[in-house]
Amino acid sequence: MISSSLFCASLFPLLAAILYHSTAFSLSISVPIPFSQQYPKYGNAQCSLGYKYENGKGIDQDLKEAIYWYKKAAENGHVAAYYCLGKCYQDGIGIEKNEVKAFDHYKKSAEKGYLNGIYILGYCCENGIGTEIDKEKAVEWYKIAAKRGNKDAQKRLLELSNS
Repeated sequence: MISSSLFCASLFPLLAAILYHSTAFSLSISVPIPFSQQYPKYGNAQCSLGYKYENGKGIDQDLKEAIYWYKKAAENGHVAAYYCLGKCYQDGIGIEKNEVKAFDHYKKSAEKGYLNGIYILGYCCENGIGTEIDKEKAVEWYKIAAKRGNKDAQKRLLELSNS
């Protein structure tokens, strides 16, 4: 028999996820920030915190702080953090624009299997973003992403085969 307190505690992550992703609630609480900062070895919490700072989700937007947390998460091997850093470097969000660094971060996320990283690496190779234009490499990356279900990669492969 599960005690009621253990049962309630097991539901907390589910409730937190529902509240976080729900549009029906508009809560502004400060719990996620201390929690994320309290557990610095958890890349997922760090990347999530970076996203919140970048987009002003539940906290004031602070792009420098977003970069800090994305870097911490990437140091801990969080694949989405590499991708997020790549986008920031590519677009100059909170950091000086640098397409070579963007490409390097995308490549790290792709090599670790992150689907969006795989697609965007193909896009970079196709368009010469942070690297030389290499249509063959682009097609290779697009094929990997398409095989894993990325619709944009499937569309690019179709367009490239028709041109």
